[in-house]
Amino acid sequence: MMEKQGKTVLAVAVLVVFASLVAPYASSTGFAVAMSCTGIPILQLSKDPVLAGQSIIARVSGLKNCEGKEILIKENDGMCNGPVLTSFTCRNSVCDSAASLTMWTAKDYLISACIDKDGDGYYMNSNERTINSLRVLSLPDLSADSLVFPEKIYANDPIVAKADISNKGVVTVTRFTYSFEIFRENWPAAVYSHTNKAQQLSATVLKEVLEPGEEKTLQMPAISLGKGIYRAKFSLDFDNKFAEPDEMNNIYETKFIVN
Repeated sequence: MMEKQGKTVLAVAVLVVFASLVAPYASSTGFAVAMSCTGIPILQLSKDPVLAGQSIIARVSGLKNCEGKEILIKENDGMCNGPVLTSFTCRNSVCDSAASLTMWTAKDYLISACIDKDGDGYYMNSNERTINSLRVLSLPDLSADSLVFPEKIYANDPIVAKADISNKGVVTVTRFTYSFEIFRENWPAAVYSHTNKAQQLSATVLKEVLEPGEEKTLQMPAISLGKGIYRAKFSLDFDNKFAEPDEMNNIYETKFIVN
């Protein structure tokens, strides 16, 4: 008798556990159904503004139980009526997914993320869409990529540094300026400075040109220094002649030792 009661208690316990597992999926009909996709989509763009032709990442968050749902990234007025720019499928229940996006025309955009949560083929509910702005620019982007000195430097010997530069933008730059400065360690004033500004203002000197995507190495004038620790600073477009999406990459600094 006790053995039979024990089996009954065990069976009831199993049913309770099973019921707790299927309860979130239960419907009024008694059949199990999947949990509905909920939440409000949030569209995040990896970069804004961005240069025309440069890729960015469109990421959507804020959703729950939406695994397998397709998200469309569209250009439109926020009502999900415009052309599809890219799309991706939610890889997990919170839809922590993303896709690459490239805009080729410079202008201001409204970008929407659209998800048909109720499966009716429309995006009428406000919680099925979200919007973000994106500014696409057509600009140059001068970049000081490195400043290299000889491996061994001795006092009073000629020192020639080389600066690697590039144009990461989409517009050609002409007659760009740069400066090259040397500072002795812990000295506020430069012990040497050079700029090409005067040459670029002259109509008789060959103008500096950097095409989109072009890389170039500039050789600095030879200098001589005494023993010590120095800091070198190379600055592109130091007089801010060109509007650029990233002004922080115009400067490159490094230290070197004169033996």
